[in-house]
Amino acid sequence: MSLLATDIIRSVAQHTQTWDLTAETGATLVAMSQVCTKWRLDLISSPTLWSNILIQDTTTPAVVSTFIHNAAKQPLLLLVQVTGNTVWSSSLLRRVLAACDKWKWISFSPCTRNMHYYLWPGYSTKVHVPLLVSLALGSGSPFIPPRGNQGFTSFHLPNLEELRLSTLQEFEYTALLTTIVAPKLRDVAIDRLIWGVLDGIGDAQDKRSFPSVRSLELRRCVLTSRGDMETLWEIFPYITSLGVHASSNKAEKAVTAKGLMAAIAPNEEEMLWENLEHLWIRIGGWSPNETAMAALHGRAVKNGMLQRVTLKTGKPVPTRLTKRLGEAGVTVITDRT
Repeated sequence: MSLLATDIIRSVAQHTQTWDLTAETGATLVAMSQVCTKWRLDLISSPTLWSNILIQDTTTPAVVSTFIHNAAKQPLLLLVQVTGNTVWSSSLLRRVLAACDKWKWISFSPCTRNMHYYLWPGYSTKVHVPLLVSLALGSGSPFIPPRGNQGFTSFHLPNLEELRLSTLQEFEYTALLTTIVAPKLRDVAIDRLIWGVLDGIGDAQDKRSFPSVRSLELRRCVLTSRGDMETLWEIFPYITSLGVHASSNKAEKAVTAKGLMAAIAPNEEEMLWENLEHLWIRIGGWSPNETAMAALHGRAVKNGMLQRVTLKTGKPVPTRLTKRLGEAGVTVITDRT
């Protein structure tokens, strides 16, 4: 075995490597590195082999430590699916957090337990994550500062470009949007945002604005009024692309469409997102009524910035709407386009 060429050993390692670091498959690369001295040296001298890590409840802290150590200075891509229900969940997540200076891409799936309640004592002031480009967070994520942690001040994410938030609670949104410093953030997606959740953010005196964000996507969200959208506008004031995917609930789809149109319509005092160029709407079974058509046409005519409206509703779009928007210089894309 020790006579195999280095490139063959590394090729075998790449084919056996998966994101899955469960007890059954997670130790594969570690086991290969223990075959003999040559294999160990060949694999350890290839840090990219160790940089993609999926962490689940069955992953052992020892395997995670080995991967992080052998990745050396290689940026880490991590998918964390820890529910918080195992005896070593805390130990696993502490090891991940300790390596935050090497994160490039990381996704935290929602935790069954709120892991941030007992993970943050050692990170009570500032956290600097210099390489991170993409961050996805679910509710209970250890990356979110705990409620009532008055000593925590900020996350510095100087190269963050993408942020994905899913099923967060009100205090979690508030904690994040009052502590993140991300001057290069461009794309934000929020999943399962419901009415009332934004109230705490809107009232927060220290909420931050992210003027660099250009794209905002709201998935399976329920937006009941212009007020909900105004809070988002205050946080992300200069977006050029807005996407709205309504939840599947019939009543929620109706109020989301109404709230969205109230926000899109030009207002005598101020227009939300004056730089908006592309509006992407996916509300199944919804067809724009006269109020919606007036809102879309009014925006197109008032400032001339709107260039494209995409309507994926499963229903025919009124011809008069496409005609009126076309006359205003707006391209309409539908299910049938």
